[in-house]
Amino acid sequence: MEIPIRRLIPAALFALILLLFGALPFWAAEALGGTPLFPASRVAASPGTTADEAAPEALIPLPVGRDVFQLRLNQTGLYEITRADLVAAGLNPGINPNTIQLIHRGKNVAYQWIGNGDSIFDNGEKIRFYGWAFKGSRLERQYFTNNVYWLWAGGSANRISSTNNPTSHPPATSYLASVTQEPEQVWHSTWTNRWDLFPNEPDAWYWDRTTAGNNKTYNMTFPDPAPSGPDATFTAEFMSHNGNNNLGQINRVTVAMNSWP
Repeated sequence: MEIPIRRLIPAALFALILLLFGALPFWAAEALGGTPLFPASRVAASPGTTADEAAPEALIPLPVGRDVFQLRLNQTGLYEITRADLVAAGLNPGINPNTIQLIHRGKNVAYQWIGNGDSIFDNGEKIRFYGWAFKGSRLERQYFTNNVYWLWAGGSANRISSTNNPTSHPPATSYLASVTQEPEQVWHSTWTNRWDLFPNEPDAWYWDRTTAGNNKTYNMTFPDPAPSGPDATFTAEFMSHNGNNNLGQINRVTVAMNSWP
């Protein structure tokens, strides 16, 4: 089945999977671009996953005995889920939309409600929220590609309130952002068992592989750069291996930006 969920900035994988507690439904769906979604699986009642930043705060458990929807995101941006999207995925259309709850890692996620506010889930009504891609160490990103959110009816809604825009402040014309490119295209052993001496986690996948004496060019895209502002910082990371056992052999790499070293 197809779940036509929209991301309000560029298209991205956005999986919506219904998990039926106590059952074992295995089914796969396809997103707008034909990307296969992950099959649903059996989930036991759990208090949720502990968030690093939420030590003293009680985490919200997933409800038992209700239909719970799992949302998987791989890009940061604004997302929109309509009544039709949820009903097509298996939601009972007779639910009270004022009880739709959305959480991430055991904590409420606020969302904007687009609707009339009554207890009937009407056609055209929807929720809109800001979701972000998975953030973790390089080691974690080798195994986790999607960030997981949970949604169900019969909970406590956490809606964003509306207010008038202030007029006393000038609008911002630019903001600082980072662009990271690290496609996982080449696997190579790091040939070491002393990662305790390295500052970073082991990284088995790399963008490319080169040997001594080679020059390579890699293109990067910077969307909508500001015409002025603080200088940008460019960082490149390399894993070097010296196959020569002679002492004193050192690998060196020269990096140039727009042919400027």
